[in-house]
Amino acid sequence: MAIAWQGAELADEILNLGPLALIHPLLQRLDVAGVIDRHLPPDPQLEFSYGQVLSVLLAARLSEPTALINVPAWAEPP
Repeated sequence: MAIAWQGAELADEILNLGPLALIHPLLQRLDVAGVIDRHLPPDPQLEFSYGQVLSVLLAARLSEPTALINVPAWAEPP
């Protein structure tokens, strides 16, 4: 459905950002990835740092708590 407003047509679109819209800025402000990376030695063979990976896992646990056994299925692309 589209809505006409002063000659312009606006699409009726709703984006559900969920809890990550609050969690991601909080993790960035706390510099969680930076703190973790400062305490773990970097591995040049890795595509992502330990801090980045653990920040994503932490965000996942905070936004949608699930058993850790289900995390690989959660992380797969849809």
